[in-house]
Amino acid sequence: MLNTNNGKVYAPHIQNKGARQNARYNNGAEKGWLTASEQAQLQDARAADRATLNAAKSDGVVDHKERAQLRQDMRQTNRELTKFLWNGDVA
Repeated sequence: MLNTNNGKVYAPHIQNKGARQNARYNNGAEKGWLTASEQAQLQDARAADRATLNAAKSDGVVDHKERAQLRQDMRQTNRELTKFLWNGDVA
């Protein structure tokens, strides 16, 4: 269950994806693989993902189209994270 501003959402795929992204982000930040600007960009992207989830939940139901949009947003965030981790910049 994901806690949102508008209640709880049962979305195991989204929750697991978010947990993996958090772990990868934290690992990259701890090891210095992410610069400060990259960290800020990723934090903004994750905040946008959470805002999308909150907006989807605002009507009380997260339907198929809203879940698809959430997955698309999270995939884009994941691509950005991968790009930053492998670009060779260090903090």
